[in-house]
Amino acid sequence: MSIQLNKFRNFLGANPIILVMKVALIGSFIWLITMFIPIIDFEIVQFTRLLQLFEALRNIITFVLVMGLSYLWLGLVKASVGMFSWAPYYEQSSLDQLGNQIYNNVIA
Repeated sequence: MSIQLNKFRNFLGANPIILVMKVALIGSFIWLITMFIPIIDFEIVQFTRLLQLFEALRNIITFVLVMGLSYLWLGLVKASVGMFSWAPYYEQSSLDQLGNQIYNNVIA
């Protein structure tokens, strides 16, 4: 069971901000696809329920994108202020480590 959980965590990524960015990217592509679906001309009577389904899917994805971007913003604010009482779970993410490596090897 733990092997499957580790594979799932490796697929999602250990950093929740990266996970939110992945979900937002996939969701934005689905949102764009569903946005152009009504342009396709089909029989209106048979296609109405499918259009309602795509509209509901687009609303759900928009909600997830807004929540994901707000979570990403919170993560950026938390990373910029460091360890305070309202941000106790700050850890140096893989992007921070990559930025530090680039700074140390290229700039410094």
